[in-house]
Amino acid sequence: TTVRRDNASDIDRLYQTEYSSEDNPTCCETPSMITWRFDDWDDAVCDLTCGNAAEYEQRLVVCMNTNTSEVVADRECQTSKPASMRQKCPATMECDTCEASDCEGNFA
Repeated sequence: TTVRRDNASDIDRLYQTEYSSEDNPTCCETPSMITWRFDDWDDAVCDLTCGNAAEYEQRLVVCMNTNTSEVVADRECQTSKPASMRQKCPATMECDTCEASDCEGNFA
């Protein structure tokens, strides 16, 4: 027995014939968005007293499919990979030593 659905709207028929997921499994999927994901750099607060080494900071940079939140291979991202390490603070000048009675300027 064949059941005919006479009251189906034109939109229903159009959807069933042209956009049926059985006929076209990718019809209704969201396009894949592959992009770099990373945190912003922290604000640099540097100690400018003498004798400090340069400070570096690192962040995680991953290529991600944002539709699925899945990390994918770096080669999947179409743009250059953002930096994952940077110099946060520069090294400061070495400290000079002196006798307490005649210290001036950059002495410890």
